[in-house]
Amino acid sequence: MMVERGERKWRKVLYEDQGVPDNYVDESFLSEMEKNRFCREYDFLSLVKSSVVLIQKFTAVAVFFLLWWFISEGASPKIILTTSLFVSIAVYVTNSVMTSQSIRQVAYDVKTGTMLLCF
Repeated sequence: MMVERGERKWRKVLYEDQGVPDNYVDESFLSEMEKNRFCREYDFLSLVKSSVVLIQKFTAVAVFFLLWWFISEGASPKIILTTSLFVSIAVYVTNSVMTSQSIRQVAYDVKTGTMLLCF
């Protein structure tokens, strides 16, 4: 049912009778609608970088929980420390190879790590 030309123009108001059924929608109803007005577009790389930070936090919590659980189940702290040391060295070597660190930086890191372990 359309509003005839001789009648008043339809308005978006609910409180007055306009002579049309309750479910009537005029063509001008969606004319002022703005789609995705505040929508931001993200590129894939920035989303991955942002999610890595969150994943690192969850992983750190999981590692601490697993270490606590292993110790509470009777695992030797020496074995856990040794395993953690070897895993840390393997991760450091992998990171050094993948990022092509200079020999000077690797030597500085080895010196710092040795000082931490000795004291």
